[in-house]
Amino acid sequence: MFDALGDETAMPTHAPAMLFTPVGKARVSETIAAQIRQAIREGRLQAGDRLPSERELGLRFAVSRVSVRDALRILECAGLIEVRVGARGGAIVTSPGYTGIRRFFSDILTMSTLSPEDVMETAAAFEQGIIDYICERANDGDLVDLEEICGRSELATINNADRIALFAEFHCRLASAAHNNIFVLIAETLRSVIPALTLHSATSTCTPALGGSRSRALDDHREIINAIRETDSSRIRFVMRSHSCIGVWPSGLSDLPSPFPRHKG
Repeated sequence: MFDALGDETAMPTHAPAMLFTPVGKARVSETIAAQIRQAIREGRLQAGDRLPSERELGLRFAVSRVSVRDALRILECAGLIEVRVGARGGAIVTSPGYTGIRRFFSDILTMSTLSPEDVMETAAAFEQGIIDYICERANDGDLVDLEEICGRSELATINNADRIALFAEFHCRLASAAHNNIFVLIAETLRSVIPALTLHSATSTCTPALGGSRSRALDDHREIINAIRETDSSRIRFVMRSHSCIGVWPSGLSDLPSPFPRHKG
């Protein structure tokens, strides 16, 4: 096997000789990336394996090195490989993490035509659905972390932007108390875009509510923590359904005025 810089290295012992097949001219780089991605999914390429060099891949796929290079960029952006430089460098298969996935979905949410209320409503429905898991699995460390976030939120010196970010942090940490990595991924993805959306709204219709809702939001957060201690899921649901949190949590689920009113039709 060759590395991405052209230096010869050993092929993985578990990789068959015909690991890749030639591709057509249409969307060449995406087709190459798809084949490599499939090899990773099926375990024919594993974390730590070094891909052949650009030259060798070009020969195997019967394409130019430019097409190969574009395919490697696609895979690198997806977090499936890491391109290293130096004598022992090359394109190395990595263990996919959540950062790339979260960034991908965050970009979709922030750059699409989805409205802020759609994102916030989805976050609300999601969190309601994991309350029972939080009550069953939360430990002392989770409660300490949630209390610490509340303590930082009480500081008089923080501005509205910091306060909104802390409220988002609280709800992300709350989701992690369910001890399910996919829950954390979903929560962090949704919450990563909400502060920006909320700040945008705060420049107009939400501005009068910012000061008045701070105490209410903190009280709600502490009430949620106490309810977790008592494993009272019904109480948590009640608090969340009337939880405003300066627009970080959609109050539209209750009779309270919503920062993003939904219009019929």
